[in-house]
Amino acid sequence: MKALDPLISDANVVLLGEATHGTHEFFQLKHRFLEYLVLEKGFSIFAIEATQPEAFQINRYVLDGEGDPEKALAGLYFWTWNTEEVFDMIRWMRSYNADPAHVKKLKFYGFDMQSPQMAVRLVEQYLARVDPDLAARARSQLSAIDDGYKATEFLAIPAVMPVAERARLVPIVEELIKQFDTNQEPWSRHTSHDDWEIARQHANVLRQSVSMMSKEGFATLVPDRAKAMADNLLWIARHEGPDARIVGWAHNTHVSFGEHFGLPESGLLEMGGYLKAALGDKLRVFGFAFGQGSFQAKAMLSGGGGLRTFSVGLWPDSLDAMLADAGKSLAVIDLHSLPKDGSAATWFAKPRSSRNVGAVFDPSAAWSIYTNRAQDCFDALIFVAHTTAARPMPWGHSQPAISLPHASNLDFERGEIGDTPTDWVFAHGGEAFGFRAALSAEKPHGGHASAMLVRDPGPNYGLRYGQLSQSIDATPYRGQRVRLHAWMRAAPGAAGGRGHLRLGVVRPALQLSYEPKTAESYRNPVTSEQWQERTLEADVPPDALRVDFAAVLVGDGRLWIDDVGIDALGPIVTTAATH
Repeated sequence: MKALDPLISDANVVLLGEATHGTHEFFQLKHRFLEYLVLEKGFSIFAIEATQPEAFQINRYVLDGEGDPEKALAGLYFWTWNTEEVFDMIRWMRSYNADPAHVKKLKFYGFDMQSPQMAVRLVEQYLARVDPDLAARARSQLSAIDDGYKATEFLAIPAVMPVAERARLVPIVEELIKQFDTNQEPWSRHTSHDDWEIARQHANVLRQSVSMMSKEGFATLVPDRAKAMADNLLWIARHEGPDARIVGWAHNTHVSFGEHFGLPESGLLEMGGYLKAALGDKLRVFGFAFGQGSFQAKAMLSGGGGLRTFSVGLWPDSLDAMLADAGKSLAVIDLHSLPKDGSAATWFAKPRSSRNVGAVFDPSAAWSIYTNRAQDCFDALIFVAHTTAARPMPWGHSQPAISLPHASNLDFERGEIGDTPTDWVFAHGGEAFGFRAALSAEKPHGGHASAMLVRDPGPNYGLRYGQLSQSIDATPYRGQRVRLHAWMRAAPGAAGGRGHLRLGVVRPALQLSYEPKTAESYRNPVTSEQWQERTLEADVPPDALRVDFAAVLVGDGRLWIDDVGIDALGPIVTTAATH
């Protein structure tokens, strides 16, 4: 590692990329990098591409050993980091801090902003300490996005929350931030300046999230996120003081200081570009590349979705293939020291393709490859000739949508009491967020059992929801309007809880069809302890792949569901809104 010292020099921020979000060797190398920079170069801050408010839960474990690190890792909502490699790194960070010889402690931060729900909760909790009336108003105004289900579905599905309605959240949050700034002195006295500063940053993350979701289109959403992540990392640097030295972890796309990978010749920057403008020579960026091998990623919805291992060979005439031809199993290329003339200079002078795999992979998709000049994106490139897939943690991952040929076990009469219902999928990493699903002996209309979703009160991590779902082949319903109906009841816990019935249609190219009627189920949850029938309708377009339906539990308590049915009502009359 000492050979890299000239590349690191006196940088205050070192960004480590990755060509995929699921490569074992990349993660191990980045762990090794962190150890070296901490032990030998005085770095004390680790920051990762994960939502900032939730990452404070891991920081508490790293600093003081507080909490459950496995659940806290799953509580970041990023399956990409919910791996043995990242967990091993977190445990190393805790071990480092537990050594009394290490007076300067190592801290864990996130710098992303895609999930607003924890930011809402933490802002409201702080306001309750300094201005209860303002806290009550904020709770009412932001109730549409104050938990994982509403934040995910309301901000993602136009039929549930249209763009204009989402945009109305922006001035509400702007006013909250104005209140933070106006009252900085009295609020800081009442709590502490550190508490005020962190709460104000949570409000800023909330502003970033709702601002991004109030727009439509890749060309606006992605650059907004890039700027926000850069701003959040710079906030970490300011918050930690002038001597802060930070190791950052994200995808190659984000750490690059060149033009945006997905929007060539647009003039738009990625996170690394904004940081380069702010930090100059105090920033070093290491990109990653590989020749061939395996990685984990989510399959496209058209392929059934879900996390799986992919294997790829050399990409012809690519940067990756050229580096593989050099015969090195592992190499670091200083891109500032490329030859000025000769064949190598000529070769590197032209844009070259390289693999660029994010959370979702489709071997045929153009976006799985980027074309650029490496020296325009990174200070150095780390190359691994052969890779293997990262190793997922045993829990905290959503199950893939397994498409059945037809609906099955809708009356929950198959299976044993206490077991997960046969032919149903318990999704969204349930156990990691405190949920469980089982057959219950309770039955509204006689018979053997119903299905039950449960979350008991206690120290739960993240703000997600439990879901019991089934996916069926859409072929028999194509061109038809369908109705989903089910009997449901709830027993909310002391902290509140509610149930929802969910219906969606999966189409090619990640398109999900929803009806305005579906939006009513989000705004009219099941909270009664009396059994009641709920219905939803949707159109199944001629190109539909799957019909998905589910029962969802949000918060603490119990939700029962039984006697589910799905019926074709006849040919489509109106066109469903799509997302």
